[in-house]
Parts: sequence; C-alpha cells; structure tokens
Amino acid sequence: MLLSALALAFGTVLMKRLRGLDVFSMQGWTALVSVLPLLAMSMVFEPGGFAQVQQASWVAWAGVAYAAFMSSLLGHGLYYVLIQRHPVAQVMPWLLLTPVLAVALGIAFWGDRPGPAMWIGG
Repeated sequence: MLLSALALAFGTVLMKRLRGLDVFSMQGWTALVSVLPLLAMSMVFEPGGFAQVQQASWVAWAGVAYAAFMSSLLGHGLYYVLIQRHPVAQVMPWLLLTPVLAVALGIAFWGDRPGPAMWIGG
C-alpha cells in the first residue's frame, strides 16, 4: 500500500510538469505503457483469469465498460486537468477522500453494511 501511495505521489509530481499534452493523450500513453506489466501481473496473481473471460456475463462486461469509461477516462482525466491547473497540495487532500466517499456511497446506494474488518482495514 505504501509503495502504491509512493508511486501515485511520484506520478502526480511528474504529471504536474507535463506541458502540451491533452487529457486523451495522457490516458492513451498511460494505457500503452501499463498494459504489458498489468497483463503479466494478472497472469501471475490471477491464474485462470483469461479462461474466465469467455464465461463473463453481461453484468461483468458492463462493469468493465464502467471502469474503462467512467473511472479511467472521466475520473482520471479530470484528475489530470486538476493537477495541471492547481497546485498538487490543493488537489491531493480531495483525492484522499475517495475511499471515504466510496464507502459512504456503497452504504447509501447498495445497502452495504460495513463490519469490523472494513473499519479496521479502512
């Protein structure tokens, strides 16, 4: 988790320095650079995952589409725009609210019932 936070911090500082790159170009380069390492990690940590793709339901594919378009393109695209326009120290506290909002929205819209494991993990 700490390595992930460090990578996010490092990447954010590097994104702040980029000039002349629009949101879609940034997303495209990010996808291009990350696809091979992510496929390799999936093969190692999720054995049999590729075989499950053939049996995926429409709900699973809808989840993939949502993650690709709403989370990746819209969410990360807006994040990139904010990083370009505002100081990193102003944007990061809002980003830290993401898990809190995710839990609150899960409780409000999906009827999630947080238990001790979630509270300790959070």
